[in-house]
Amino acid sequence: MTVTAFAVLLLIPIVFFNFTPDSVSEIDNRKLAYTVLNDRLFGKMVHPIYEYGKDGYVFGSGISTTEYFGEYHIAFADMVKSIQDYCDERGVPFLFVFEPAKPAIYTDKLADGINYDREWVDLFFSELDKRGVNYLDNTETLRRAREEGVEVFNRKYDANHWNDLGAFYGTQKILERLSSVFPSLHVNQLSEFELTEGHVDSLPVSKFPIDEFIPIIAEKAVYSDISSEYSGIYLDSNYDYFAYRVADRTGIRHQVSFVAKPMQIRTPHRVCRRHVSFQIALHRQRKVSCLPVLARGF
Repeated sequence: MTVTAFAVLLLIPIVFFNFTPDSVSEIDNRKLAYTVLNDRLFGKMVHPIYEYGKDGYVFGSGISTTEYFGEYHIAFADMVKSIQDYCDERGVPFLFVFEPAKPAIYTDKLADGINYDREWVDLFFSELDKRGVNYLDNTETLRRAREEGVEVFNRKYDANHWNDLGAFYGTQKILERLSSVFPSLHVNQLSEFELTEGHVDSLPVSKFPIDEFIPIIAEKAVYSDISSEYSGIYLDSNYDYFAYRVADRTGIRHQVSFVAKPMQIRTPHRVCRRHVSFQIALHRQRKVSCLPVLARGF
């Protein structure tokens, strides 16, 4: 009798399980209603991956107020130096780019009570300086752009990543630094792109409703996407982004643009590939394992 009752308890969820593809359960709907209700009545963001700042700004949840500098950062600096040495031995130019999170640029928009501390960043840079690492900190790049009136992160949408304008200015600074190695490398100008706006009505990975217009950059250069010709490439099921694009015009001299989890750039191919003859982009969490491909393949 006990075994039968236990089996029935196991079968009940299966009988009532919703097998419809891409459908939202009633439980999910109730959670969304609860989240929206808290937002409308109390101005509170009750969400596992987002939180409100000031003036309606949205940030990723779990903002770290203090990160203590320690052995991890020193070991990371050693790793970056070893990668630079690896590239130097093979005649491959190396540039380590430090990309800021939204709280570093919009610190004044964080909720009261959050003391955002980035002292560890300066200590980390001092370790890179000791090792002679060639690096670029794009924090000041985006701060200056914002001071000039450019919103480099959206107020709400895609709270953890910079927007297309942030991608443009961050990439422009990278190209400026790389042009010291490749003098003929083209540095993007905003006039070379078509800047428009797009409307979004919910946060990514969420049905949380918003009403926001975000900047969209479209390039004028023409490229062909040949990603489908490489369908046999193994990709992790959790990180399956892969793209291979080739320019449809001649006269482009430099052929290197490899992006492994594209630097918090929402659309790296639109602002990064104008000056290259091909670009390979993939989303990979263990980026260091890509190094032999980068150094030898290109």
